[in-house]
Amino acid sequence: MVQRFPVSQKDPPAPHKALVKCINKYGMRFEAVHPPEEVLKAMPMWHHPGEDSDKRQENNGQRARCLRMKHTALTIGNGLEMATRLEDPAHSTRATCECAECTDDRDNQGCEDPHACATKAASRLKQIHPRWIPGPGNRNTEMESAVLDEDSGVFIPPDKITSLAQGLRVMTNRGGGRRWSVHPHDPGGEHKFYRVHGTR
Repeated sequence: MVQRFPVSQKDPPAPHKALVKCINKYGMRFEAVHPPEEVLKAMPMWHHPGEDSDKRQENNGQRARCLRMKHTALTIGNGLEMATRLEDPAHSTRATCECAECTDDRDNQGCEDPHACATKAASRLKQIHPRWIPGPGNRNTEMESAVLDEDSGVFIPPDKITSLAQGLRVMTNRGGGRRWSVHPHDPGGEHKFYRVHGTR
């Protein structure tokens, strides 16, 4: 629900069959306007819904697997922590870098080239639209969007979410009325509202 990872609807894994059926039936997915920093950090780093379609996505490969399996870098927050060492004056670009983080990764996580993994984490974050990455240039926490109240015709600000679970919505694939959504590549831009195709 918070990833673009394709799940087979025809033959999903047995334990997930009922769950996948329910998700598809009720159109459950993650939709949030200007999610706060803590929610952005909790979003998955891999198969992120805000992936920039104009950039080549690197969800797989040796370094991607090492980041997931050995570094347990699964979220945006994890990726930011990995990439931060690249700005450390004590860090070097060698596989044998002796900074505290790289030494720990080699000795305790079994990574042969922590610098390469940190570089991959930084590269991966750049493949996601910047408005989904916490930082000084992110406007999600600075701006509010409004939604149209069908009865009054007035735009009202949405409730702020504080967790991924609060950003889940159902009936997102149904017609029978107006529904507005925010494009995953533009959660904080000027064009805040998009009428979903197929609704009135």
